[in-house]
Order: sequence, then C-alpha cells, then structure tokens
Amino acid sequence: MKRKGGKMDQRDNRQIEILIVEDSPTQAAQLKYLMEKNSFGVSVAKNGLEAVALMETRKPSMVISDIVMSEMNGYELCRRVRQHENIKDIPFVLCSSLSDPKDIIEGLSCGADSFIVKPYKESFLVSRINYVLANQSIRKNRNAQFGIEIFFAGKKHFITSERVQIIDLLISTYENAIQKNRALRNVNEELEEIKEKLTKKTQELYMTSITDELTHLYNRRGFFILLEQQIRIAKRNKEKVFLFIIDLDNFKKINDKCGHSEGDRILKETANILKKTFRESDIIARMGGDEYAALSTDNNHQNAEGMVNRLKHNIHLYNGRSNNPYTLSVSAGFACHDSQNPCSIDKVIAEADKRMYEDKEKTKRRMV
Repeated sequence: MKRKGGKMDQRDNRQIEILIVEDSPTQAAQLKYLMEKNSFGVSVAKNGLEAVALMETRKPSMVISDIVMSEMNGYELCRRVRQHENIKDIPFVLCSSLSDPKDIIEGLSCGADSFIVKPYKESFLVSRINYVLANQSIRKNRNAQFGIEIFFAGKKHFITSERVQIIDLLISTYENAIQKNRALRNVNEELEEIKEKLTKKTQELYMTSITDELTHLYNRRGFFILLEQQIRIAKRNKEKVFLFIIDLDNFKKINDKCGHSEGDRILKETANILKKTFRESDIIARMGGDEYAALSTDNNHQNAEGMVNRLKHNIHLYNGRSNNPYTLSVSAGFACHDSQNPCSIDKVIAEADKRMYEDKEKTKRRMV
C-alpha cells in the first residue's frame, strides 16, 4: 500500500474487500463499522456455510472470522477454505476472545494466517490487516510447506502450514500478548491511581469523623481515640500524661445577648488561643458545647500548672486587644495519668473535671 506523509493512503483500501464472518449481529456491526471507517470494502456472513457460499461467488481480499460460532466454527471454516482450490490462498484471520495456547496451535493446524484476541484496539486491528495484506504475495508461494507433528494438551496436532504463515501467526500472537500486557499495565496504573484516591478519601473521611467542624480541633470521638493511643505510648516509655479540662465561663450569656453567630465566633477564638497555649505535639479537642480538653505528655505537675497559668494569661491578652462587649474567661483543671501507678481514664477525667469546677467557683467568688 502507498503512504502519503507517513499515513496510509485510504483510497487504496477501497479496492480491498474484507469478508467478516460473525454470528453475533452486534459484534459484526461493530467490526463492519471499523472496517468501513478505514475505507475497506466489507461484506458480512453470519456463519461459516454462508461465508463459503459468498467466497465462491465473489472472492474477498481477506477473511476475518470469529472462532466460536454455531454450525461451523472458525477453525472448521478455515480448513474448508484451505481445501477449496479457488479460495485457498485468501488470507484468513481468526478473531476471538479465546487466548489459551491450544487455540494458537489449533489456528496453526487449520492454516490461519493471523490471530487477533478480543477486545482489540482499532489501531492494532488495522495494522494487523495491513501487515497480512502486505505479505500476501509471499504467502502465495506454496513451495515452503512442510509437516510437523506437535503433541500439546494431550492431543496430537499435525501442522502443514508454510513457514511464513507460521511466523506470521506467531508474530500476531506475540503482538496480542504485548497489547494485553500494555492494557494490563494501563489498568494497573489506573487501579493504583484509584487506590491513591481512595486512600486519600478514606483519610479525609476519617479526619472528618474525628474533627470538630466549627473549630477544626479534634472532636470528642477523636480525643478519646488519641487518648488511648497516647496512654499506651506513655506506658511503653514510662511517661506521665496530663489531661486538661477547659470550660468557657458565662458562655450562655454571650449566646443570649449577642446571638449564636457570635457564640460560634468566640468558640473558634478560644480554640485559637488553646492552639497558641499548648505545644504542637499536644492534643486539643472540643468535647462539645463550650467544653474543651487537652492532652500533654512527658510533663510534670509544675509544668501543668504553668500551662493553666499561660492559658489564662493568653486569655487576658486577648481581652486587652479585643472590642468584645464582654470579657472572655475560662476555667481549667488537670489530672495526671502515671504509667508507673496507673488508674482508669474515667478517674483521670473525673479528677480534671473536679478541679475545673473548683476553678470556676473561684472565678465566681472573685466576680462577686
């Protein structure tokens, strides 16, 4: 075939008629569309018997036949063609979803020229057709035939295909393998990409499930998950864990007087102050409403008391630079979980909560 600018001259294809033998109307229509799209002449037979009748009246340039068909399968049709004096030199391509090695042996035995495995890409199918047609003149030389007996899958196969025909069929099989490997590689790449996206999405969903939507601190669920993890780590490292309970004072009054939007704003402001007060490695959570909690590891009582004082100092600084019509105030208490003298988490929380309420009472007395 002639080429112009590196592309196949489509006008040459119009002189080539391809006979499609396919008992599936859908598959036949799809293949016919692809052939006509590439300017090949096309005729269609729905079974092997009809195909032989068509070839006897009008000899096609090539036959593309499905393997699994009723009445006469593709192998039987190919044998019938090779035994027919007037049409035995027609290039014959088997096309099927079968891919077992014994199918290749059967293809050689019946005298097929090429083998295409479904599903196939249009570019691959057209290149295989062009390759077979380009070598048609070589195939017409029947002096290169020889016989070989092969025992495969418990069955003897006597192959009398010509050498060029065998090479072409093996090349087509190899190309099919390459095509499938490429397809598998592409699928694997797509699966890896999907896996990464799913992993990222799973992580995002997990973080959403343990994060407070308003303040972006951990929520109650997230706090207790991380609390258990930190206690296990502290036990392994023989460390102390300090748990803080922090509660906003007079938050209900802020909501009642200034509205819930202002209440939400002050909850976020408090969260920011807590982030500045505690270390980056500490765990801070909004437990619900106006209650917060924090967890600090590798500390002591003096440092824990200093953390509470630092928090109240930061609250004082915030009040000094804000224009709020109210004074922000918090009450805080803490308790220690000592891995050397362990007690239940509930007991530690109860102790911290008790100290928080004692601090709240002190605040009330100062305001009276």
